[in-house]
Amino acid sequence: MKIAFTLLCIPFFLDLHAQTKEYKNLLSVAFGKYDHVMVYKIPTPVSFHTKNVLTLAKNFKRYYHKDVDTVLLLQIIQNAQHSDTTEWAEEELPRFLLVSSRTESISIKQAVHKLSLTDKQQLRSLKRQIRRFNLTDAYDRDISYFSRPVFDNSKSFAIIRWSDAHSGLGGGGGLVLYQRTENDWVMLGELESWKY
Repeated sequence: MKIAFTLLCIPFFLDLHAQTKEYKNLLSVAFGKYDHVMVYKIPTPVSFHTKNVLTLAKNFKRYYHKDVDTVLLLQIIQNAQHSDTTEWAEEELPRFLLVSSRTESISIKQAVHKLSLTDKQQLRSLKRQIRRFNLTDAYDRDISYFSRPVFDNSKSFAIIRWSDAHSGLGGGGGLVLYQRTENDWVMLGELESWKY
């Protein structure tokens, strides 16, 4: 009886592990390009309206010379209504420092320990970023905001929202579309981007 139960559970746990591995791979691909290490600990929600789907698809075609399926976008919009905005776990973003508020100061010692940096150039860069962050007025601090991925129904496509606003006067953001391939996730392009 125990053997039969164990054999029934193996596919579930393998699938769960594969999803976790694919999720981590997607986060790695999506956030790998960011040098800035301060990230707000609450994921930003993904929101856009169904009325924008045709515009998003048309703009994507114009900029990237690729078609994007509007049904896929509608699925993602529907799934975004239930997107997870619980706090990021440290394991989800291991190379970032999670920030609770613009007013908090970041400890260089704790940051170096968390990020386990040993390269002297990386250490200098990190310390410089943290000092600049701590010395900047809270309103003007540069913090990145990321959403958790929102998937289509097949889990083959995902959208992630990013923003790097500071002071309300500078920064930008976008909605980036990713596709799962046989080996990894690839960025297809931005469905939408903005600057302020």
